[in-house]
Amino acid sequence: MLALIMAGGKGSRLRMGEKPLVTICARPMLSYVIDAFEAAGHEVVVVASHRTPYTKNWCRARGVTLYEAEGLGYVEDIQAAAGDLGEEGIPFFTCVSDLPCLVPDIITSSRMPGAGRERRHAPRGCPATSAKSTVAAHSIRRRSTARRPAQPGSIS
Repeated sequence: MLALIMAGGKGSRLRMGEKPLVTICARPMLSYVIDAFEAAGHEVVVVASHRTPYTKNWCRARGVTLYEAEGLGYVEDIQAAAGDLGEEGIPFFTCVSDLPCLVPDIITSSRMPGAGRERRHAPRGCPATSAKSTVAAHSIRRRSTARRPAQPGSIS
């Protein structure tokens, strides 16, 4: 099952730089979330934006599949990524990037009945299809990073 890890927000309230890269026990919070989803047998795609350039570089340097959203807002970026990467009617996970205590058992216990149980404890890097092939199969284009005016009611 596809797992979209949302890592495109400014994290301005934290005042420690890009929130996905804030370190806990010498590791960025994002790495804990990626490891948990991969250990649970999911295809991970990190959804980042122009607001998180260091996070995008971190993902590229580690070979983590990256979807570059426009950064219009949390819900808008989920909609864009799901529309480009997902197949209609197929469930997928979304998760924030700042959950360092997330473990595979939490993820597998929240699965829908019959949704990918055969890959419940797949080792890292061993799912039947990779997130990279999912991105390639859907011919994802690089999204514009031009800033658009905030829409009424949107969170920035």
